[in-house]
Amino acid sequence: MMKVLFLTYGLPYPPDRGARIRDFHFIKNISRFANIHLLSLLDIGGQKADISELSSYCSSIDYFEAPRRSVLEHFQAFWDNLINKRPLAVHDYYHQALAEKLAEVVRTQNIDIIQIEHSFLAPYICELPAGHNARTILDFHNIGFQQYQRMLGLSTSPREDLSFAFKAMLMRNWE
Repeated sequence: MMKVLFLTYGLPYPPDRGARIRDFHFIKNISRFANIHLLSLLDIGGQKADISELSSYCSSIDYFEAPRRSVLEHFQAFWDNLINKRPLAVHDYYHQALAEKLAEVVRTQNIDIIQIEHSFLAPYICELPAGHNARTILDFHNIGFQQYQRMLGLSTSPREDLSFAFKAMLMRNWE
């Protein structure tokens, strides 16, 4: 049976809004034809209680609970993203420990397909082990730069305008 690894932001349960609904139904339906391995990035205090609800669809479920970053760590991540030409929107979602966990699952589970949900998780593609044979899918739920452009039209201050314009530019280049 084919093995599919889903990398998601947050657990796709309960299917009560946007991305959770979409991700949950992907996993539920694909699990009829493939073994699903789920790896999720969680905020501190995230949805760990919901893991059991996904076990009937997933062969394995793992997560990385993102630690809170200090002001200095945020500043370092900001510069790291600029140097590596990643949009600012991804800096809260990139963690080396999650990249290592992802690479380990790909190496040890003989994964056939890697499905990465959302553009802000895209940097993890660069962290996949060299020589892996899995097909990799990056699934954009939204067009990020357009979202920032729309936010620019709704902003209430020059500071927000500048922030959204800068984020839109970086996201457009990234996407």
